[in-house]
Amino acid sequence: MDELNGHFTGDATRIHSELPDQATMHPERHIRAVATAMKSHGPFLLVDVGSGVSFYKVSDGSTWERVGGTTLGGASLMGLVALLTKARSPEEMLELAEQGQNSKVDKLIGDIYGSDYMGIGLRKTAVAATFGNVFGILGRAEREGQTQSGGEEPFTDADICRSVLMAVFNNIAMLSCMQCENLGLLTICLQGSYLWDSDRVLQILATSIEFYSKAKATAYMYTKDGNLRPIGGYSTLGQ
Repeated sequence: MDELNGHFTGDATRIHSELPDQATMHPERHIRAVATAMKSHGPFLLVDVGSGVSFYKVSDGSTWERVGGTTLGGASLMGLVALLTKARSPEEMLELAEQGQNSKVDKLIGDIYGSDYMGIGLRKTAVAATFGNVFGILGRAEREGQTQSGGEEPFTDADICRSVLMAVFNNIAMLSCMQCENLGLLTICLQGSYLWDSDRVLQILATSIEFYSKAKATAYMYTKDGNLRPIGGYSTLGQ
């Protein structure tokens, strides 16, 4: 078994970790059990959120193929956060993101059109351009002397963390939906070392998947404690 195949088999079979006595099952029995558990879902897209992101089409417990990936993953997120803020851990980043307002750095639909743009299904709070306001804000702040000693900073580390978190996970959701459309799939399962069990992360994924799939895709998160969690209900968090 090659390295990629071994890595994938572990990921694919872990998705249904609620199956009894899984740790003691033989690999062949394990694959058959997962294939049986997945019959009600049909083929699905497995999204492995690691340092980068890989996408796999899983037809059953023994038939799969890697269909794509992106270099913009969890390590990219933390690298950007480390370059731009004082956060040095996922916990610090997530805590700051909860306190931040991405509208202070991102250009929103409302900044461009002044209101919702429902002709294409976008509310005024949707991001039109990540970090799209930074250039203008910093230029104006410098002209007005706000960034000098004693002046108020135009945005904070918390605002930056919120923006980067949204950008990376929105991109993952968008690419997942594009893969599903190309492959004719309706089910997405997300897991990985950088898929944090955070309400905010799940809200970003749920909202983005609902939008990009036109509410056709059903998404699940495999948590690190071994549970399979539907994430659709998180789309209304904070709204």
